[in-house]
Amino acid sequence: MKEVDPSVMRRSLQGSACSLLLVSILALSGCTATQSAGGHEKAHGAGPLRLPDPHAWAQAISAGESFTDGLEVLRLRGAPSAVLTDVALVGDPAIELRGAMLVGPGREEGAIQVIDSWPPDDFELDESAMVEADGASISDDSAGSELLLGLRVKSAGTFDRVGIRIGYEVEGVQYTTFIPAFLRICATHGKPEPSYKCAAPSDWLDTEPATVDEFQTGPASGAS
Repeated sequence: MKEVDPSVMRRSLQGSACSLLLVSILALSGCTATQSAGGHEKAHGAGPLRLPDPHAWAQAISAGESFTDGLEVLRLRGAPSAVLTDVALVGDPAIELRGAMLVGPGREEGAIQVIDSWPPDDFELDESAMVEADGASISDDSAGSELLLGLRVKSAGTFDRVGIRIGYEVEGVQYTTFIPAFLRICATHGKPEPSYKCAAPSDWLDTEPATVDEFQTGPASGAS
């Protein structure tokens, strides 16, 4: 099991549960294919956007309250820059994507896993450095760019995000890829439930949808 970087776990929602499980599938090197626990082949690392190993975590919240998921960091490989064209959630439609922001290299923290508000407000976050993700550029920098996602669930229950679909353009070529970032949200009316009651399921890898569109192995269809 992969160790968790303490900088990633620096902050969680007060009075709520936040647990993270990182599962190492392979060391990323070039464009390679791997198989999930269900045997589905996926292009893990396809295109210039480097992908993290599949990972899962859980967050307990009060229904109707928004929070920021800041765990993902976008890095390029073999391309000087890319422009983001789309950010979308894959999973339960009850999970609302309220917005997506990007913070480039030079930030104080590598990634702030969760912030208890949207728009994000954190003493370690330079708000002047945040830009809208749609149309933003990311560069080939080892620090990468932190992706901040505003999430909300309005009703009580347990809801799963399987991952994040990213669209981007490099030198006129359109790419679509999937970040295997499982998130279970446990929403309750009133006070969030304790951490031991909200955790990612042990079989979360099996819930990943395995379709050609979501695991793009090259330029998106129609790209020249």
